Amino acid sequence: MDTPFGHAEYFDQTTLHPLGLAALLVLGSILLLIQRRWAMLPIIVMACFIAPGQRIAIFGLNFDLIRMLVLIGFFRVIVRSELVALRWKPMDTIVVAWAVTATILYTVLYQTPEALIYQLGAKIFDGAFAYFVLRCLVQTWDDVRRTMLVFVIVSIPVSIAFLFEQATARNVFSIFGGVPEITVMRNDRLRCQGAFAHPILAGVFWAAIQPMILGLWFAGARYKPLALVGLFCSTVIVLTCASSTPLSGMILGGVAWAFWPLRARMQQVRWGLAALLVVLHFAMKNPVWFLFAKVDFVGGSTGWHRFFLMDEFIKQIGAWWAVGMKELLHEDLFDITNQYVLEGINGGLLSMMLFIWIIARAFSGVGRLWRVEQRSRANQVMAWAMGVTMFVHVTSFFAVSYFGQINILFTMHLAMIASLAPGLAPAPALVPAAPRRAVAPTPPGIPAPRPNVRRPA
Repeated sequence: MDTPFGHAEYFDQTTLHPLGLAALLVLGSILLLIQRRWAMLPIIVMACFIAPGQRIAIFGLNFDLIRMLVLIGFFRVIVRSELVALRWKPMDTIVVAWAVTATILYTVLYQTPEALIYQLGAKIFDGAFAYFVLRCLVQTWDDVRRTMLVFVIVSIPVSIAFLFEQATARNVFSIFGGVPEITVMRNDRLRCQGAFAHPILAGVFWAAIQPMILGLWFAGARYKPLALVGLFCSTVIVLTCASSTPLSGMILGGVAWAFWPLRARMQQVRWGLAALLVVLHFAMKNPVWFLFAKVDFVGGSTGWHRFFLMDEFIKQIGAWWAVGMKELLHEDLFDITNQYVLEGINGGLLSMMLFIWIIARAFSGVGRLWRVEQRSRANQVMAWAMGVTMFVHVTSFFAVSYFGQINILFTMHLAMIASLAPGLAPAPALVPAAPRRAVAPTPPGIPAPRPNVRRPA
């Protein structure tokens, strides 16, 4: 993945356009006053329309406008006593452990105050703090469906902006900084990005939200037209990004949806896929992760770089497993286009395993969730959609490392799953309902028998 445009130019200095300030004031006020079930609206609008160059820097601390909204959301949670509804879950413990561990090990690796400050923002604030704020804001199925409706509504103007960028090669969001004014081109294809930090991340953002927009289709007749609109607009955005990673995510999301009929046998499916990868690994001349070098849907893909990055990461495990390493030992591997590799080299094996544990816990929570929602088809399907969305994130992590607005989306998905997933009690098995016992009809003129109920003495 290319170096993010404007990262060095806007980092560690206050850059605030009048429109950005107005957006912060208006959306912040809405976040304080709106009902909780619509609370994600201002955060989603900010993520999709304000470029990441807008920020306030205070004593080396960088607060982009999404971070400012998260702070306002925390103030709302405290003032409106919404924190009392939070029930501690196992995933909460893992998220805190990951954020603290990654911060400590990264600081030990670099041994500078700047390293500590960076991780306080990237892991403690964007990771753990934002996660708990969103846990308080998204608590019920109604909250989830309203959030998806917001995504559908927002996708309409965002797709129009991407089509305009595709037609003119100019990004209207460049006035906020952090994105280029002239759209980047690769292999004669414009890679539109709108207000997002990178074209790939823009596409992955909307590819990841598609499964849950599709989940609205099963929520009732009034949601079906909205689901179609959201699916169409998000597809337009993914295609105009002209990147293999989001297109792959959209395709894999569709494949994961196709496993819905096999949902009760997913354990066997997972073991079968694992066995297939092992067989391929020993049958191929190259390691199984060489398959990344073959992925190229739009031309000009850097699949070879992604394979080489993972290959060197595995070979150099002895150098990074303890606390990470500042850079992989190869001059061509400065661009870390793999979230798992980034976790490893920034925080060692422990940090990476905690990150993977969060993902595993999220899938476990989804599995328990759709099982306990057997009486509600809409909730059960939306729970499955949450799992498909996590699958899109997990597969995208092999080809891109997250930064910018997409972090809030991933954190939001984790928060939704943690808020709705049941506790550690065994989830009910999928057992078909017992057939009703046939009862002989009562002949005409004869009163029906009364139930045998003893009266209290």
